[in-house]
Amino acid sequence: GYNARTDTFEDLTKAGVSDPTKVVRTAIESWQIIEHCQRLLASYKCPKAVDFRSAIPRSPLGKVLRGKL
Repeated sequence: GYNARTDTFEDLTKAGVSDPTKVVRTAIESWQIIEHCQRLLASYKCPKAVDFRSAIPRSPLGKVLRGKL
């Protein structure tokens, strides 16, 4: 995986961020995340959009329900 800076990001998942309170220590906008990724990642790996959610939908087994994201 990709090692994000721990002062900005913590506990990332492929589906999204599992706990926004751990990640957002200062006000951060979606364009800043995209811009950060564009500087460090190949263009096909960069997100096209960033959506902030209070919780990630999970199944009773604890798996991420990606269809509901």
